[in-house]
Parts: sequence; structure tokens; C-alpha cells
Amino acid sequence: MKNMNKKVFITLLGFLIIATAAFAGCNREPDWEDMMEDWEDYDYSEYEMEEYDDLESFDIPAGFPIEFVYEDGKVTGFSDWSDSYGLSLNVSIQTPDGASDVRSFYQDVLSDPEWTITAQSADSYGSSFSGSHQGGSSVSISISNYGSSMSYIDVWYSDYEDDYYGW
Repeated sequence: MKNMNKKVFITLLGFLIIATAAFAGCNREPDWEDMMEDWEDYDYSEYEMEEYDDLESFDIPAGFPIEFVYEDGKVTGFSDWSDSYGLSLNVSIQTPDGASDVRSFYQDVLSDPEWTITAQSADSYGSSFSGSHQGGSSVSISISNYGSSMSYIDVWYSDYEDDYYGW
């Protein structure tokens, strides 16, 4: 009987030691500063390039002007809201090129005499443009990187008949 009590006592004592060790840090506040430094120091670029290399590029939808497809990017998605009055297309593009290179590319495209830049903006996460064409079509371009090594581009293109708006 003494051996049985001794075994039960040792088992309970071992359980209490393990439980105490396991729960000892439960009420500690995490060191958020160290966690953020680890996150900020992590280099995602290699992982992002591997992901980018595995991306399949879609074909652009019919009617979308080829000059608005970034030359060193991959088409990652598109939407088509076209109807009997005209086109309304969105194309999403991803590239490992820097946002400033992408911005320069689209500035060059919109510098064509048939296009007019109607609005533009920039901040630390990217930039955007809006433009109108002499033929009546319009485009909006958003370029962002969100601190990533990749640039993400969304191009909205529309070309509607004048009578669509009652003009």
C-alpha cells in the first residue's frame, strides 16, 4: 500500500511541476516591440519572387487596350462589366518592378497626345492616375506596393457610347 501511495504521490507531484511550468508564463505580457522588430527584419522578397514565378498570367479580355498592360508584369485577374452600350473592364497586374518604374511606364503611356491625364496622386504606398481619351474612353490606374517587393497594378478602362449618359 505504501508503494501505491508513493507512486500516486510522485505522479501527482510530477503533474503539478509540469502544470506549473506550463502556466508560469500565461500572465506575462508579450514583448510587442521585439515581435515587431522580428517582423520588420524579415525579408519577404525571396518568398514573393517564388510566388510570382509560380503565377500564371491570364489573357487580357477582348477590347482592353494592350498599351495599358504593364510590359514586365503578369495579369493576375480581370473583370468585365461590359454591356450593349460599351466596355467597362478591370485588369489586375503584378510585377517585381518597383512602383516608380511602373509609374513612369504609365506616365509615358498617358503622355500620348490622344490621352489627357485628368487626375493623379501619390503617397507612400503607391500612386494613381486617371485619364481621358479624345475618342471618349477613360482609364484609371492604381499602383501600390504596401511595403512589398512587388508592385500591384489595377487598370480600369471604360469606353461607352455618348448616349449612354444621355448626352
